[in-house]
Amino acid sequence: MHTTGLKGVIRKEKMLPNFRARFCTRILKIEPYRAWLIKNTPCVSYVGLRADEEGRAGGAYADIGGVEMRFPLREWGWTEKHVWEYLFEKQVAIPRRTDCARCYHQRIGEWWTLWRDFPELWADAEADEAELGATYRTPGRDTWATSLKDLRAEFEGGRVPRTVKETAAGLRDIGACRVCTL
Repeated sequence: MHTTGLKGVIRKEKMLPNFRARFCTRILKIEPYRAWLIKNTPCVSYVGLRADEEGRAGGAYADIGGVEMRFPLREWGWTEKHVWEYLFEKQVAIPRRTDCARCYHQRIGEWWTLWRDFPELWADAEADEAELGATYRTPGRDTWATSLKDLRAEFEGGRVPRTVKETAAGLRDIGACRVCTL
């Protein structure tokens, strides 16, 4: 039995994370970072939110004495365009996905890519759903099956999300991820 990471948290909470219960973010990211900050004060916490992300708060840790919150990209006035130009200039490759492989926020093309490229992760996520009687996918979010078991059957039957396209090399690829707009 898993006792750490997402699997451990799922077992402890006895449920899958979803749009109504985002416990995974709180337990696996926010609380450990808060604990680290408390142990390592004084310090400066740099948050990578851009100038064009005005609506995002990004780390509410100012209540911890000795922690200074800084937002350098905002301070520099950098937008998404500036960030991509800088990364291109420095030849930094960004992976298509930067969050959890079984995140309930994934789009159908991302689920398709997980099914195709990482069958062991897919099978593990499908087993979670069977064990807990719930799904990672939000019911009614789109016209696709909600459970991973039923979604797998659609993929195995040849149904491919419209966001998946053929590349010049003949390989399938998904369009831009939900985070990136390029």
